[in-house]
Amino acid sequence: MTCPHCGAEVPDGDAFCNACGQRFRGHTATSIEPVQDEPVVTIPVAYAGFWLRLVAFLIDLALLFIPLMLIIRVLAGAMGVTDKLQQIQPGQTPEALIALLGSRFVIAMLVTLILGIGLYFSLCECSPWRATIGKRTLGLFVVDMNGHRISFARSSARYFAGKLVVFALPGVGLLYFITASAMVGLSARKQALYDIATGCLVMRKL
Repeated sequence: MTCPHCGAEVPDGDAFCNACGQRFRGHTATSIEPVQDEPVVTIPVAYAGFWLRLVAFLIDLALLFIPLMLIIRVLAGAMGVTDKLQQIQPGQTPEALIALLGSRFVIAMLVTLILGIGLYFSLCECSPWRATIGKRTLGLFVVDMNGHRISFARSSARYFAGKLVVFALPGVGLLYFITASAMVGLSARKQALYDIATGCLVMRKL
């Protein structure tokens, strides 16, 4: 296909022109036209690659670390296990953590982490920013396959399809997340498995 805005060649089905940033809608295999009912992207954009997305994710985790740890400490105080938190050793198995802290606290801690991180990613990526703080810092943003801002339901589904399994299935979940994310480097539109499953694209400003 040829972009009607700048004349660049564009892969069939793409929502953006990688050369000029024009957003468009495909009608046939050989012709496209701009979307008329919404403002077009006025800056050059391209698909975001694996390493940029990884750095953005690490920035977000660093930003979330302190508030989440404060919440968990308050939770530990309320449940009477503050002293036991100091006894946690790196690499402890889930069984050892449950034996040390008790199943009620471990479950409460996991729910806090899942909901806290989930709300952060879901609310940020469906907001007018279309991005978390980490993504916004690096000029990345999330859209649907037509270049529109995604809904809260879709951003939540994207989070749960990608990151929830890390908490729900320790070990296996982490392997799945790494494998799913590695697809960014293999797919034509740099989509992770959870992007494909939820119909999302991660773009970057050039």
